[in-house]
Amino acid sequence: MLISRQKQTMQDMKERFSSMPTSSHVVVIDGISYTIVRHYTGSKYVDLVIREIAEKESCVIVGRCADYVLRDMDNVVKIYLYAPIRDCMRRVIRLYELNPEDAKSLIHSMNKTRGDYYQHNTGLNWSEAVHYDICLNTAGLKKEKIIDIIKNYIKTKID
Repeated sequence: MLISRQKQTMQDMKERFSSMPTSSHVVVIDGISYTIVRHYTGSKYVDLVIREIAEKESCVIVGRCADYVLRDMDNVVKIYLYAPIRDCMRRVIRLYELNPEDAKSLIHSMNKTRGDYYQHNTGLNWSEAVHYDICLNTAGLKKEKIIDIIKNYIKTKID
């Protein structure tokens, strides 16, 4: 997790995010998560690692423009999860004990960073549905339900 569950000021959180490598990402294989960190973004190395892992075995890759990197591969399911800002704010306030203004600011900042990274490395808009097989509004859904929906979609698509 990027942010500890301890109460932090908005400034503490911004400093923590700004000090993190912008090219770190997490890869989960067979329930074990691996973090791959490079000191630069958009590198061919990161693309190669993503492709190598995806060609070897089933995996979940979060971020790093993996949908774009793997766009020509079969048996890839590209998923975009989103929620209205009010739902995102409720979650951030609950998890990180922020006030509403700071929660909203953090969400906008993180989404801008994600969008800028995607735009820089693909030339495309990160939040456009056309890049994904399924876009799921997670508002009001429990984590278990989201997982069920995704598993059912993958089963339907792959079978």
